[in-house]
Amino acid sequence: TMIYPMWYVLIVSFAAPEEAALGRLYFWPKTFSVEAYQKVFETKSIWIGYGNTIFYTVVATTLNVFFTMVAAYPLSRDATVRLVSPDGTSYNILTISGGTADVTDAGCPDRICVMMHPIRYEGESIICLPNRTVIQIEGGEPSGVDVG
Repeated sequence: TMIYPMWYVLIVSFAAPEEAALGRLYFWPKTFSVEAYQKVFETKSIWIGYGNTIFYTVVATTLNVFFTMVAAYPLSRDATVRLVSPDGTSYNILTISGGTADVTDAGCPDRICVMMHPIRYEGESIICLPNRTVIQIEGGEPSGVDVG
């Protein structure tokens, strides 16, 4: 269902302008033409656009890799962190060990967050409503479970 619209855009781009304007293209253009591409590449602003795209891609990728390394390093080591609730009256103890995150103790009355299984895959979370704490795995390893 997605392939034909993309194919149609491609064949229109290679069709003669007259043929494309009439809309009589279905599978392959009757008259092959690169006139549309010649017009695009004659335009000076297309090269500015390509330059911007390359620049932003290189800068964004470099920054993303750098900040991922900076953030991931502390999380790759085992640690225990005390998370204090926003009002300062309660806490959660978060234990990061063996690539998982787990709430091992909490100062809330129901302690449901302590009974949750450790999380390790992207999108998994542990939530402690009384302490207003959300622990979620972002950008990690996908679970491999197809939910769709």
